[in-house]
Amino acid sequence: MAKIHAPFGLSWRLITIVLVSGLLLGVVAGLIFGSKIPDNPPPPVEATIIYDINGKVVQRLFQENRIPVDFDQIPELMKNAVIAVEDPDFYHHRGIQIRAILRAVWVNLLAWDFKQGGSTITQQYAKVSLLTHKKTISRKVKEWFYAINLERNLSKNEILERYLNYIYFGNGAHGVEAAAQRYFNKHIWELDLPQFALLAGIIRSPGYYCPFKNPQNALDRRAFVLQKMVENNYITAEEAAQAAKAPLGVESQGSRGRNAPFFVDHIIQELTTKRNLLTEEDLYTQGYRIYTTLDLEMQAYTEEVIKDLPTGEPDKNNVTQPQIALVALDPTNGYIKAMIGGRDWQNTQLNRATKAYRQPGSCMKPFVYTAAIDSHKFTPATVLIDEPVEYPNGDKAEPWIPRNFSKTYQGPVRLRRALESSLNTIAVRLTDQLGVSTVFKTAQNMGLKSLLSTGELNDMALSPLALGGLTKGVTPLELTAAYTPLANKGIYSEPMAILKVTDSQGRVLLENIPERRVVIRESVAYVVTDMMKGVIENGTGLRARIGRPAAGKTGTSDQDTNAWFVGYTPELIAGVWIGNDSQAIPLVVNGTKITSGYAAEIWGKFAKKVLANKPITDFPVPAGVSTNVEVCAETGYLASAYCPETIREVFITGTEPVDPCPTHSAPDLGSKISIQVCLDSGALATDFCPPERVITKTYWAVTGTETTDGSPMPTEKCPLHGETQVEEVIVDICTESGLLATPFCPLETVETQSFAPGEEPTLPCNLHAGRNRRRY
Repeated sequence: MAKIHAPFGLSWRLITIVLVSGLLLGVVAGLIFGSKIPDNPPPPVEATIIYDINGKVVQRLFQENRIPVDFDQIPELMKNAVIAVEDPDFYHHRGIQIRAILRAVWVNLLAWDFKQGGSTITQQYAKVSLLTHKKTISRKVKEWFYAINLERNLSKNEILERYLNYIYFGNGAHGVEAAAQRYFNKHIWELDLPQFALLAGIIRSPGYYCPFKNPQNALDRRAFVLQKMVENNYITAEEAAQAAKAPLGVESQGSRGRNAPFFVDHIIQELTTKRNLLTEEDLYTQGYRIYTTLDLEMQAYTEEVIKDLPTGEPDKNNVTQPQIALVALDPTNGYIKAMIGGRDWQNTQLNRATKAYRQPGSCMKPFVYTAAIDSHKFTPATVLIDEPVEYPNGDKAEPWIPRNFSKTYQGPVRLRRALESSLNTIAVRLTDQLGVSTVFKTAQNMGLKSLLSTGELNDMALSPLALGGLTKGVTPLELTAAYTPLANKGIYSEPMAILKVTDSQGRVLLENIPERRVVIRESVAYVVTDMMKGVIENGTGLRARIGRPAAGKTGTSDQDTNAWFVGYTPELIAGVWIGNDSQAIPLVVNGTKITSGYAAEIWGKFAKKVLANKPITDFPVPAGVSTNVEVCAETGYLASAYCPETIREVFITGTEPVDPCPTHSAPDLGSKISIQVCLDSGALATDFCPPERVITKTYWAVTGTETTDGSPMPTEKCPLHGETQVEEVIVDICTESGLLATPFCPLETVETQSFAPGEEPTLPCNLHAGRNRRRY
């Protein structure tokens, strides 16, 4: 067996002496100074206040949700569950455990960090009631002193009662009674074993084991608590197994009047989980001031426009479907101005704006077109053929044939029109011609951080990049932010929610500045934006029209499970997502399909309200862009006088077409036309003109003049030699024989008819000869 070396080159004997000596000194100091420790810890200092960007109060976080209960009102199973998982030797130590402290010290020395605390219930109560959560040696030593003093002045049951009434259970609930009401809408004495175990498990990390946000973590932790209760002989293995099968059974009490609850949850997660700056309990107890980018007025508009979202049936978790997310940013700095993470916070606390990864569908196409315009190989006027095309399909025998949403093909089409109509085949052709890696890097640089380039399943392929069938997907916040370079002159703005955090004394703990970087050229951003303006004015985003310059893109994922619209003006960018939480269920409510057009309509309503009193602005034309270049609408070449339809187009300077339209160009100046002319009238000869009076003359096709004398080419037919009027021959005909009538033909068979000369009958009727002569 390998020999274990002592840390820092010290002997084990010396380390043991130092630890024991330090512990003894600590105990002595605790006994000496313990009388200075108050028996009744003071209440929390003050509320943490969250402000919006205009200084309005968004929310106050404080310890209002504490309902003290007597020790006898707390069921034994609740006490036992907490003791089993937090401090099994609670009734056998005097406030601290020497072995646990030594073990924690050893682990921390090896890691050279605070990895383990070794705290008893008494120590935890001392920490939360009298100390801070700052991890320092001095704070830990004080914690030992306080714990020993508490054990000297209070009984074990008194300490446990105070602990159970004080400890934090997450979601604003302090103490077991408040937690029981918060999570189960019952009194603590009305709960059962599975619920006791769940509450006991939350104590270690209220955010991580929150049953609302992380139900699987909560279930795993509950099972761990039940096992600890078995090991400590509080329950049987059979009781634990039965309790582990029970559902979580939590009942949300809603937002309780919270403003912007999804946004508040977002900043809490950023401070406690992402940045690890504060604990969630700190937020409710230490009187911080949090200054945010939220605009409460804009947030109110957001909540108003989503109210008309059609309501379907609840899913198996009793969450109303479909759901919606809407996030609005200032594209110039990334400030999050409004955020909706679901249709109703009281029904579901999952923030889909930041945590729901979904397929963006055709909202990926602007990244393809950005790469195309940036390459200088393509322009908005470039014509590609919209037609069926086959691509290899991995190991499958059948090729992959991209199809448009309409199931039709348009033939030759300009890129501008292809983007407005969201043609799949053109996006695939562009990605193929540009190269998958080029489009991938463009999308990644513009802010799509969830793209996968490695692994068995990744996004380095035509379909995910051109049509938005991504492996992992994107969140609404991520996708919206990735459009900021288009709205902000090629500059990506990192989404930002927190401006500054101070403590109760005004000392700055955190101060953020906008994170921005140039990711595409300004000229590229302008040209692509100009193309996307057409999506709203002439294409799939018609329902997003707001009466001012705006650009955007619709998106629908495969199987119609997600509907998107991301749109922007120079001062605002917002993304709307609608979908069922289950990606196996199409977006159909009461027999009606919800499409990206509905998302565009919601965006339009929101943008109109937000910008109603703002001056109308347009995207400024940067240097390096040529505007108002007249091109043929059919071919994309420079327009000629012979093109039936022309348009004004924008180009990156240097990429404008230089050749005139070859399809509708003028005839060759040397072309000649030969026609027959009547000498008598000088007009175009007809079949009635005498042949001897008809000659052939030659004219220039361009000028229409005669090649020898310059006379103009006639356009009218000869009026002198029209059809000749021929006299008619009128005779009586026997209708029975068709011959000339005789006096013997019955009167009723005789009819007068006219004939051209030479065509009249000449023989008399042979049917009625020799009969009685008719009478006149």
